[in-house]
Amino acid sequence: MEDHIISYNWSGYGDRIVKELNSPLAVPDKEIVIIYDSEINERELTINPEYEKVFFIKNDPTSHAVLKQANAQHAVSVILLADLECQEPDARNALISLAITKLEQNIERKPHIVAEVIDPNKQQHLIDAGVDEWVCASEYGLGILAQCAIYGKLSEVYQQLLTYSEETNEV
Repeated sequence: MEDHIISYNWSGYGDRIVKELNSPLAVPDKEIVIIYDSEINERELTINPEYEKVFFIKNDPTSHAVLKQANAQHAVSVILLADLECQEPDARNALISLAITKLEQNIERKPHIVAEVIDPNKQQHLIDAGVDEWVCASEYGLGILAQCAIYGKLSEVYQQLLTYSEETNEV
């Protein structure tokens, strides 16, 4: 498998990410590999048509063998969701990013690594570990709340920009 998308640390909103990626306006034919070590019901998820090209690997996401099994170094993108059951989710994501970066040392093109950050003060650690972009939902959320207090209905604009559908203007 090459030029696929990998998502680590399945969480309650992993389903939304899969559905967004599989939107006809996004990358609907892209294979997605989900690596997780928590409990999810694969059978229930794979009933949905959005999961036709989604593959699951239940194992330790920090393991080099699992990264090689998922062919992480040949992915086009990697999404590192925060593992909220872990005591240090940002450190765990940094460890996964370091491992992927080690695998891709001899490859011309590395995967684009995007990480969810819980503590925005840890962003530099993730960047140092090879993460290309980081997103802190609480920081964005607070900024949107403040702006919406001043400019009504602004949240609707953000929602349209960030959702793939025929009726929206996604970025």
